[in-house]
Amino acid sequence: MKQLTAILTTVVLAIALSANGQPPQGQGRMQNSNCAQSKNMGAKHDHMFKMLDLSVEQKEKIKSLKLEHQKNMLPIRNEIGEKKAKLQTLTTTDPIDRKAVDALVSEIGTLRTKMMIEKVNHRLNVRSVLNEEQKIKFDSHKPMCEGKGKNGYGKF
Repeated sequence: MKQLTAILTTVVLAIALSANGQPPQGQGRMQNSNCAQSKNMGAKHDHMFKMLDLSVEQKEKIKSLKLEHQKNMLPIRNEIGEKKAKLQTLTTTDPIDRKAVDALVSEIGTLRTKMMIEKVNHRLNVRSVLNEEQKIKFDSHKPMCEGKGKNGYGKF
């Protein structure tokens, strides 16, 4: 009986430890994410608004710029997603059409370039709303996704 209890305790403990070691679903590595989708994005914007001491007019203008940016980015993101799905199909079927794969990779690269240009332009548009003191703070603030495998622009 003691042996059965010891085995059961060990199994329960092993299950509890292995489950505890896994990040909760949807957390851990941000898969296919662009940081703008993180749950606390609003809090980060509020923090930025406070740090920059924005006027009501500036806040409204920046919110408007953000909405326009999101509208511009959505079709690009969707197209990249579609092309990635097609690439997955092309690279997992036999025979592999390498010319089609190369062309698709090139198209995805072009879309990513377009996306980065849009992100940089958005950041510059936000910057243009700021006064000189705010620009210094804004410029010294590290973009939110920098260092996480993303380019970080356009997250404001």
